Amino acid sequence: MIAVIGDSTFLHMGMQGLLDIVYNRGNVTVLLLDNRAVGMTGGQSNPGSGLDIHGQETPKVDFPKLVESLGVKPERIHEVNPYELPTLFKALRDEVKVNDTSVIITNQPCVLIDEYGAKPPLTVVADKCTGCSNCLAVESLSQTALLQGYDVKKTEVAGMAQRGGVVTSHVRFGPRVLSLAIPPGEADILVGFEPAEALRWSTHLRPGGVAMVNRLRQEPPGVTLGLFDYPDDPVGEMRRLGIEVHAFDAGAIARDLGNLRLVNTVMLGAISDYLPFPAEILKDTILARKPKLVKINEQAFEAGREAQAMA
Repeated sequence: MIAVIGDSTFLHMGMQGLLDIVYNRGNVTVLLLDNRAVGMTGGQSNPGSGLDIHGQETPKVDFPKLVESLGVKPERIHEVNPYELPTLFKALRDEVKVNDTSVIITNQPCVLIDEYGAKPPLTVVADKCTGCSNCLAVESLSQTALLQGYDVKKTEVAGMAQRGGVVTSHVRFGPRVLSLAIPPGEADILVGFEPAEALRWSTHLRPGGVAMVNRLRQEPPGVTLGLFDYPDDPVGEMRRLGIEVHAFDAGAIARDLGNLRLVNTVMLGAISDYLPFPAEILKDTILARKPKLVKINEQAFEAGREAQAMA
């Protein structure tokens, strides 16, 4: 069990609760957010901020010593910088596995108080994308379906990788489509640009649905942050679930062609024979998007068709 409490609330009424947890040998990890301010009522000082009600400096509460005085064992007390996510997540993972009371104290000030020191702004270069190709594949597929007279709906969750999540997209087309998102158990085709993520989303496939999976392993943020272990054999696990899986290394194909971003074209070629319109129509749409890259995109598309046939 994890409990989350701010520093001022802890000083107001959380100390009694922690004392009771320790006394009753509770298996609880307390995440104590020391942000040096009373956030919920206007940012006033508290005994943990080091300033009195007149704004004068005064000795501030030492939270590690305070929670130790309430009975928490020293080895179960951790003070971490919450901006260092791998360290924070590791502390959380380690402590929830221990059958004891533990406290993790985050020690950075609220961004709205004077003590906060803003970090230098980050510059994002738009053309330096990760090359996951999700957005390009979705756009090409949606445009092709529209040109064939289908009602098309798509939804994307982009940019989540920077916040510990993944990039996903749903494309639905037919005579009439009302909902953007595909419910679990209703997808006809799953295009997985990474094996573990394909396994994660395999529950969205309908019985008899097909999964096209790029075998190129790229550890999701949850794995690199230490939150989860990478599955031993995600493709094999999908097959054990009875899913028809066509898995191949689209990354290697794209690299051989000279550009890793061709993965999206390779994967579109792989699914082209499972769509309700000829593969040539989808290919023509892709080629029209980048006139200067017609030859290499055509090679990638056909390589994808060949790879899925042999997978």
